[in-house]
Amino acid sequence: MNETIFDDDVFVQSWIFCDFPYGPENQTALDYFEIFLKESGLVENYQYFIDQMRKSRLGLYQEIISSKKTIKFQELFTGNIVNIDRSIENYEKGEIFLTRLIEIEGEIYMFGDPKCWPKEYKLNLENMVKAKLFYFDAANIEKQYERFMKFAGPYWMSCVVQDQNCPILEPDHYLKYRI
Repeated sequence: MNETIFDDDVFVQSWIFCDFPYGPENQTALDYFEIFLKESGLVENYQYFIDQMRKSRLGLYQEIISSKKTIKFQELFTGNIVNIDRSIENYEKGEIFLTRLIEIEGEIYMFGDPKCWPKEYKLNLENMVKAKLFYFDAANIEKQYERFMKFAGPYWMSCVVQDQNCPILEPDHYLKYRI
């Protein structure tokens, strides 16, 4: 955690707590939090949040249209269209966001600060991801992408870190932390 690539606390924590499989049965910190809450009798207060975070993951989303209140995104690779609360004021038309989306009471929000690229980077981003999908077995490219985005948090952290001298990590880098 002392490496420069982990300097964005919200981005790092949203992946480590929710997606990093580290327990004997690949549990995450979110799984252990749920177990603790069940044992404490408090799980009802947090179950909705836990369920929504468990379903979420990082994704690459391109802005396709926006209004003063919402942004319509199309996810790269899956083609899914989502409308989210416009919580970011300034961005360029067609910009591509690396972010985690979470649904709360029927509305979709970004969790933490997104990392962004101009629309001109779309082909490069798609090629970059396609070249790394072999790390994750799945039935099709959409499912490979979904697994890639769920488990390649350290890879993305190394891609968006401010210090350009940091090396780009492999998408399966998280396995190096496993015993």
